[in-house]
Amino acid sequence: VRPGARDFYETPMWAAQAIVNDYQGAAPHLILDPGCGTGNLTAACLERWPEALVLGVDSDHDRVGQYKMRFEGNQQVSAVATNYLGNIHVFNDFAICNPPFSLAQEFVSKLRADCPEAPVAVLLRLAFLESKKRLRWWGTVGTPRLRVLIPRPSFNLRGTSDSAAYAWFCWNWPGPPLAWLARQEAGTPPPGVPGAGGQLGAAERP
Repeated sequence: VRPGARDFYETPMWAAQAIVNDYQGAAPHLILDPGCGTGNLTAACLERWPEALVLGVDSDHDRVGQYKMRFEGNQQVSAVATNYLGNIHVFNDFAICNPPFSLAQEFVSKLRADCPEAPVAVLLRLAFLESKKRLRWWGTVGTPRLRVLIPRPSFNLRGTSDSAAYAWFCWNWPGPPLAWLARQEAGTPPPGVPGAGGQLGAAERP
């Protein structure tokens, strides 16, 4: 989700699990993971919904190859090496996405246009809200619900936190308009709403 070499930063597994566990709607049957990378979002979805079908889409053939190897033998998972923003339309009932930073707006527009009623979660910098250029665009995709990640996730091999704050931008998503998803330490019970993956709801703020 950040600019850089090939515009690829894998979603930390805890951040993927946090948003999947936050979702309290009906279990999805067909999950779309555009910009799937090597599959952390898909893996988190399968942990929560082992019966679901998942389609991963990524324009990078090498990453799609790694994705296929990771889920080899799982007949419920498939992958396509193609440009999601091109001539591809998937009628899914759930979508989760960590888009290339430089194409985030285009990814959100397509996800909302293709399946406007489906739950959608997109990982973006919290500052994505601030741009003057996107002010009118927000009216075309609708106001998202926000799930702010605590602490700031790491997108490097050193494990150090990013300098920017990140949140899951969610549409058709149950729960409060604003909540925090805290990383759970081993052996530590999640704070906030029981069973909500460490969620701290807006109503629980001091």
